[in-house]
Amino acid sequence: MFNMIYADHKDIDFEVIYYAETEPNRQWVYLKRENAYPHRFMKSLYYENFGFSSYFSYRSFFEKINCECLILGGSWTHLNNWILACRAKISGTRVIFWSESHAKSIARKNYIIRIMRKCFYKIFDGYLCPNHEAICYIKNNLGIDSPIYYFPNTIDERQYARNIEGRCISIDPMVKFVTVARLEHFKGVVELIKEFNNINKKNNWHLTIVGDGSLRNNVKQIISDLKLGDKIELVAHVDPKDMPQIYKEAHVFLLNTFRDPSPLSLVEAAFCGLMLGTTKFCGNSALLVTEKNGFIAKDDGGILSRDLELILEMPIDKIKSKGCLSIELAKSHCSIEIVADVLRKLNKL
Repeated sequence: MFNMIYADHKDIDFEVIYYAETEPNRQWVYLKRENAYPHRFMKSLYYENFGFSSYFSYRSFFEKINCECLILGGSWTHLNNWILACRAKISGTRVIFWSESHAKSIARKNYIIRIMRKCFYKIFDGYLCPNHEAICYIKNNLGIDSPIYYFPNTIDERQYARNIEGRCISIDPMVKFVTVARLEHFKGVVELIKEFNNINKKNNWHLTIVGDGSLRNNVKQIISDLKLGDKIELVAHVDPKDMPQIYKEAHVFLLNTFRDPSPLSLVEAAFCGLMLGTTKFCGNSALLVTEKNGFIAKDDGGILSRDLELILEMPIDKIKSKGCLSIELAKSHCSIEIVADVLRKLNKL
């Protein structure tokens, strides 16, 4: 995202420094032998734990950086961010936190954790939030009145638009679903498979699952046990550059998550022109999903078979027209120009 801004907006003076490799692969390759993801400090099976990167040199970081405004991203639970934020404040630098958390995405809600989180947020002079839910969380749950800027988590829309040009107009009645998610319990992939099994007698659907994780073998076994191998395909890890093709071959994107502050896959699917279906626990859903281009599951248990049946009853042309509205919403709420405008404002403060 920042590479796009740097290339197209020379008037914005900024530098991006990575102090931890948090997401080297978009679809998260899972190393079963090590029982973890290969980037343990920021994302792992134990994502609730405090993290500290021993490879990070604070001295070299502050020797390298000389700015009026420092934007920090990552989890509030990581000691790196506490140290960097406090050190920058001492030196007189304005510090902004890129916060994705929202009330429905918080796993632990006990009093001590809430106080610690609030203490961390109080350090900062402002916040960047990717959706309305995250903004409300800071204002209402944490009671903080520092400036908050809408700052979408977005992609290179030109890449996705270019790859879906000439998308074939098929009369095939088969409705093709795709879900892109780590194979972990809170992503709801197993639950989604079971809901599809409830409509197994219908022959006009196919589901592609893109993602890797600790539940990979469980997911394979469930698909086999339910005899859904001809209708559900697990493709595991996919190279990011191949993702537009995956979306291109689908009609409907589903994200059955039970905790997801700002999923990039939802933005990708919207820019690719898919009908969208997700849950109320999904960040960005309020911005990108309406009755005109998809649905947000009403049940706390996530997407249900009745939601899937309603889609299967629609003509393919109607599903595709809903997908076109997804593109419009993505351009309105997740344009890279919105990000560039916020950076300009921070430069002028």
